[in-house]
Amino acid sequence: MVKSAVFVLGGMHRDVGRTGDAIAPNEIDLLQQVATELRLEVDLFLAVEDPAQAGKGSSVPMNVIREERPRLIEQIERANPDIVVCFGPTAIKSVFNKGNMVQREMMRQKHNAPDVACPVVVTHSMEALAMSPGIKKWIRMDIQAAVEGHVETEWGDYVYIRSDDPSWSVAPDWVHGLQPGVCIGFDLETYPGLDPHAENSRIRMAVLSHMVGRATVVLTDPYGALPEWVTTLASDNSIIKAGSNIKFDYRWMHRFGYDLRNLHDTSTADHVLDETNPFKDLKSLTFKYLPRLGDYSKDQRARVAELGGWEHVPDDEMLQYAGGDGEASLAAAHAQRRILREHNLERPFRLSMDLYEVLAKMEVRGVGIDMGINKELDASFSDNLSEVRDKITDALGPINPNSPVQLADALLRTVPDIDLAKRGLRHYLEERPTEEASTARDVLEREASKHPVIEDILLHRRLQKLHGTYIKGIRDKYITERNGKYYIHPQYRTDVVHTNRLSSNSPNGQNIPRKPDPDDPHPIPQELNIKRQFVSRFDGGQIMEADLSQAELRVAAWLSRDPNMIGIIEHGGDIHRNTASLVYGVPLDEVTDLQRYNCKRVNFLTLYGGGANTLGRQLGISKNQAKEILDQYFRTFPGLRTYIDRINVRVQRDLYVESPFGYRRRFERPLRWMSWDGWRVQRQAWNHIVQNTAAALCYVGMINVQGYLEDTLKSHIIMQVHDSIIVDVYPGELDHVATITKAYMEEPSLDRYGVDNFDIPLVCDVEAGPSWGEMKPIAFE
Repeated sequence: MVKSAVFVLGGMHRDVGRTGDAIAPNEIDLLQQVATELRLEVDLFLAVEDPAQAGKGSSVPMNVIREERPRLIEQIERANPDIVVCFGPTAIKSVFNKGNMVQREMMRQKHNAPDVACPVVVTHSMEALAMSPGIKKWIRMDIQAAVEGHVETEWGDYVYIRSDDPSWSVAPDWVHGLQPGVCIGFDLETYPGLDPHAENSRIRMAVLSHMVGRATVVLTDPYGALPEWVTTLASDNSIIKAGSNIKFDYRWMHRFGYDLRNLHDTSTADHVLDETNPFKDLKSLTFKYLPRLGDYSKDQRARVAELGGWEHVPDDEMLQYAGGDGEASLAAAHAQRRILREHNLERPFRLSMDLYEVLAKMEVRGVGIDMGINKELDASFSDNLSEVRDKITDALGPINPNSPVQLADALLRTVPDIDLAKRGLRHYLEERPTEEASTARDVLEREASKHPVIEDILLHRRLQKLHGTYIKGIRDKYITERNGKYYIHPQYRTDVVHTNRLSSNSPNGQNIPRKPDPDDPHPIPQELNIKRQFVSRFDGGQIMEADLSQAELRVAAWLSRDPNMIGIIEHGGDIHRNTASLVYGVPLDEVTDLQRYNCKRVNFLTLYGGGANTLGRQLGISKNQAKEILDQYFRTFPGLRTYIDRINVRVQRDLYVESPFGYRRRFERPLRWMSWDGWRVQRQAWNHIVQNTAAALCYVGMINVQGYLEDTLKSHIIMQVHDSIIVDVYPGELDHVATITKAYMEEPSLDRYGVDNFDIPLVCDVEAGPSWGEMKPIAFE
C-alpha cells in the first residue's frame, strides 16, 4: 500500500517575483486535497528552482534541467517515498534525465527512472490548469490510480459471431427486446486504416453492446458485408447508437451502402459536460466511466507497433479489444445522458447532436475539386512566392526567409530602429520582457511601418501557408477520385473549441480566407484565389454561399438591449459607418473612411473582449488615444457596457457563464481578478456568450436548410465556414435553394432549442457561381 509520495512539479509559478509564492496557492490547495483524500504523506519538490525559469513550463532548456537534477535526486532519496509523481514535461525530463520523453505515451503506467529507487508515474502539468480546468480531474485520477494500483483490465462477456457461423444471419435474442429510445454501443473496426475511400478498404467487424458488461462482435463475410439484422438495427431511428467520434462509423457505413441513424457521440457529450476537459477520446473516457476496463487497449497498441500497423493485425486478435470498445461506448453514453439530465444540459446537447448528423452527411458527400484549377493555382503560387522571396533577399541579403534566426539578424542589421522584442500585456506585467528577438506575426505587424520589406515577409508567410495547405495539401494529402471526379472530405469537430464553434481538418476550412477585405494589410492577389478550385459535383451545377452577416454584432445588440445598437441594426445599411456616425457625432454622409475603419475595429474588438492596448496596436496609435475611442464607443452604447460588466460580475461569482442556448464555459479562479489571468477569464466569458450564440444561430439555420433540401431537392450542404454554409446546387434549383436558405438562416426555428425571444433582424447574404471563388450576389425581390 502506497503511504508516501514525492510530487515533482516543473518549476516556479510565473508570479513568484511579485507574490513570493513559488507555487500558486490554487495548485497547493489541489495537491493538499488529493493528499488528504488518499491519506498520503507528500513531499513537494521542484525540478527547476531557478527563478529566471519561472513560468516557462515545457520550454525550460534541457541543460538547465540537468544542472538542477542532482539536487532533485538527492531530495527524493532523503524523502524515501513509495512512489514519485511527475507533473508535466519539465518534471518528466528531469526525473528520467531525457529530453525526448512523450508524456501522453507514459500516462497511467509505472516506470523505472535512473537513480530513483521507487516506481515513477506521470501526469499533467499544474500550469495547464489555468487554461484547461478540466485537467484537474485527470490529475486526481492519475494520482489515485498510482496510489491504489493501476487496474488490470477486467473484460466483459463478449460474443463473437463469424460469417461461417449459422447464427451469423440471425439476430440475437437481445435485439428483439430493445425498446424505442434505448441506447446501444456501436463501433466498427476497419481495414486497412481509417480512410473508407482507400484502396481495398473494407469493414472488418461491427461491435454492438446492449448492456454494460456485454458486447456482440460480428465479423463481416468474405466480401466485407454485414448481416441484415446489424444494418437494420443501425438504421433504426428509434434506437440510439453511441460511440466515440461516431461520424467515423457513419462515413464507413455509408461508404458501403449502409445507414446509421440517431447518434450519441461520446466526445461531443463530454464537451458539453465540460469543455475544458482536453481528453475526450474513448480510451480516456473509459477511465472515468468504466474503470474496470483500465487501459484495455495497451496490449493491442503494443501488437500494432510490433507488426507495423493495424492492417497487419489478424481479425481474431482484435475481437476482445473490439468488445471493449463496444461496452466502453455504452458505459460512457449511459453516464453522460444521466449527468446531462441532472445538470440541465440536455438542451445544448440536443442541438449539438442535431448539428452532428448534418456534419456527418457533409463529410460523406465531400466537396468537388477541379484539379485543373488546382494545377493552375500551384503554378501561380510558385511564381508569386518566388517574386516575393526575391524582394525579401534584395532588401535583406541572401537569407532563408523561413529561418527565424536569419530573418531576425537581417532585420536588425537592415532596419536600425526595429524592435523585435515581444511587448504583449503579459510581458509588461511580469516586468521581464523577452530579450530574444522575435519574428512572430504580431511583432512584425507592429513594426511594419519601419520598412517595406516587413510587409513582404508577412505576405510571403501567408502565401506559403495557403499554398502548402490548400493547394499542395489538397493534391497530395486529401484528394480522392470517384467516377472521374475529384473530392475532398473535410472533417468537422464539435468537441474542440471552448465556445462550441466548429473546428475542421483535412483541410482546415475555418482558416480559408473570407472575401477580400479592403482593409486587409496583406491582400492576396486575385489570381491566387484558392476558392476557384472548389466546384460543383453536378454537371452544370453551381456553388452557393449563404453568409449570416455580422451575426456577433446582432447578438450583442440582442443581449445588451442597447437602444442605439438596436437602432443601427434596424436601420440597415453599413453597420460600421452607422456606428461611426453615432460615435463621432457626424452625419452619415460625412463619416470618413478612417472613422469607419476605427469603429469597425472597435466593433470586433469589443466582441472579443479586447482593450486599449490591443486597439492601439491595431490602429497604430497610442494607448491613451485608443482608450479615448473606446470610452466614446461605450458612452454611445452604455447598455453594452452595462451588460459586459454584468457578465464580469457573474463569472467572478460562479466561475462559469451560460449562453442563451445553454452552453457553458467554465473557468479556474485566478489568483487575482486584477491580473492578466483575471482579465483573460472576463474576456473569454463575454466572448463565449457572443460567439456561442452567433454560432448556434447559424447551426439552427443550417439544420433547417439541410432538412428541407433532403426532403425536397437534389442540392445539399457541403461545407460550413465561420458563419456561412456552402451548398452544392443541382442544375435548375438555384432560385429555390437560395430563397429557402435565406429564409431559414434569417428566421431559424429556435424554439426547439429553448430560445423564443430573439427579436433582432438577421441578414443572410447569398452568392452563387460556377465555383466558390467566382460568385455573384443573388438579388431577392
